Amino acid sequence: MRTTIYVDGFNFYYRALKGTPHKWLNLDTLFHLLLRPPHAITAIKYFTARVSARPNDPGQPVRQDMYLRALRTVPTISIIFGTFLTNTAVVVTNDSDLCEPIRIVRDELGLPVGILYPDKSLSRQLQRYASFVRPIRQGVLAQSQFPDELTDNVGTFHKPTSW
Repeated sequence: MRTTIYVDGFNFYYRALKGTPHKWLNLDTLFHLLLRPPHAITAIKYFTARVSARPNDPGQPVRQDMYLRALRTVPTISIIFGTFLTNTAVVVTNDSDLCEPIRIVRDELGLPVGILYPDKSLSRQLQRYASFVRPIRQGVLAQSQFPDELTDNVGTFHKPTSW
């Protein structure tokens, strides 16, 4: 089954990655570990917005840029700023605001929508509409890290030292 994955980047970061050593996460590796055949991952759409420097963390935008640069080294990953599209998919979220779009795709279009959730438990509202659900556990996050050093068309770069 050809599968596109849609990642709510902020929700995923704040629920699964913040405060962990797993921020240098290769999403392609993660989802291949979580979704086995019959799923054939054809695309990963990563939805996010630019972060701003904060007085207590002025390096935030630089770290985000390094991570987005790392994501761009993976051909299946697209980064989308400021919008969210819903299609037949696997959605990475635990935000019940997405219940209605998921319900529409499942009930009105008759297409399956799976949810990978980055918490200890899934929102009860989301669980009602999902075709299937799977947790994203710390072990699979640890197995899905980028190498500390990567190279792209600009040159070599490294995982932020504070991660």
